[in-house]
Amino acid sequence: AARANALSAAQGLGERLTFQVADALAQPFEAGAFDLVWSMESGEHMPDKQQFVRELARVCAPGGVVIVVTWCHRVLAAGEAGLRPDEAALLDRICEAYYLPAWCSVADYERLFDQTVTKPAQRLAPTVRRLAVTSTSRRRYQPHHNDSATSDSLIEVMMKDLKAGIANFYDESSELWESMWGEHMHHGYYPKGAVTKGHQQAQLDMIEETLRVAGVTQVSNMVDVGCGIGGSSRYIAKKYGCRSSGITLSPKQAEGLTDIRTRDWSEEVSPFWGAVIATALTGQGLAGLARAGWTTIKGALVMPLMAEGFRRGLIKFNVITARRSS
Repeated sequence: AARANALSAAQGLGERLTFQVADALAQPFEAGAFDLVWSMESGEHMPDKQQFVRELARVCAPGGVVIVVTWCHRVLAAGEAGLRPDEAALLDRICEAYYLPAWCSVADYERLFDQTVTKPAQRLAPTVRRLAVTSTSRRRYQPHHNDSATSDSLIEVMMKDLKAGIANFYDESSELWESMWGEHMHHGYYPKGAVTKGHQQAQLDMIEETLRVAGVTQVSNMVDVGCGIGGSSRYIAKKYGCRSSGITLSPKQAEGLTDIRTRDWSEEVSPFWGAVIATALTGQGLAGLARAGWTTIKGALVMPLMAEGFRRGLIKFNVITARRSS
């Protein structure tokens, strides 16, 4: 949050943009405070997807827009109880390096968004209920607990460690990322057949295309949930002249998300991981990794697994948009 505030002040936006450390699952904002609720590649870190969506809906003003851009696994086919063992194993290795809970699909997100209106007892995947536990996490923590189930005490310990791990990962790696890629800590958008462009421009195009498909034409007050160093907030604040609040890392009932739409941009972001791997292998990248430490190095070592997941159709890059009922 400190770096996000410093960059905003340096760009003359300090009076309109504020960033703080807070829990996305219990946001420190009043209900209906924002006409744009923006979450760019932070949903994958949320251990309770149901509460995450409820909070996004709660802080959204009537008539406002909620946008979630996030990593998902593929939608399960009819009759499938879960991912194949080899798929689950690949994702577990990524989760271990990037401090992610278990993944869900865009279909799970659609059900969660829809529940803010209808609230029926829908069948939800285990990965969106309470703590989404990976098999790696079970192996790490279960031996210290007598019961075979995921007990409340185990969940509490795992949640605490997960939050600490996420904070440490970004504290350690953000400086390197900013030095190599600038202030936007997310994928770039590379539409098929488009003219080749720089990767930082592709990141700006990701923001623009996301706003376009969500039908956003004006913003007065936004919240950036999982704001990183505030790149999206600053870009949108400059574009619309709006105010922005950002949080980096209660179950109050939210309601009224309608016009729920999803898009699969997996192909449009596929060049991203090759570009990141290439920059990591430069002299500057290797030196930066050495300075950053083991946590960042672990993240770099699994980047080829992300690329493999996209190639296999296992990892999906999804956009979910909705409006809050007026």
